Amino acid sequence: MLPTQIAEWTDYIANHYELLKTRFPGTSTGYTSMIVISRASAETIGNAVDKDRYLSMIREQLSIDEVLTYDDLATRAQKAYGQLQELVVALNGAIREP
Repeated sequence: MLPTQIAEWTDYIANHYELLKTRFPGTSTGYTSMIVISRASAETIGNAVDKDRYLSMIREQLSIDEVLTYDDLATRAQKAYGQLQELVVALNGAIREP
């Protein structure tokens, strides 16, 4: 998503919130923005000295709340999946107990 697309959506939400909240219940004006870019390797990030510093620079330059790499997103997904598995085990244990 290009920065202009994010700005366009921000503007659209601000100016058409009544339409959106009817068509898409749960839509909020208190949203955050995130973009996902490339992989986390030095070859794909570029010649950045520090990945976190580079992502911070992108975040500031584009006025984005969060910038992740695909690797970061995969790590978050794995963590969420693990937490869901733990929850299922805990719920199954609670159901079996008298």
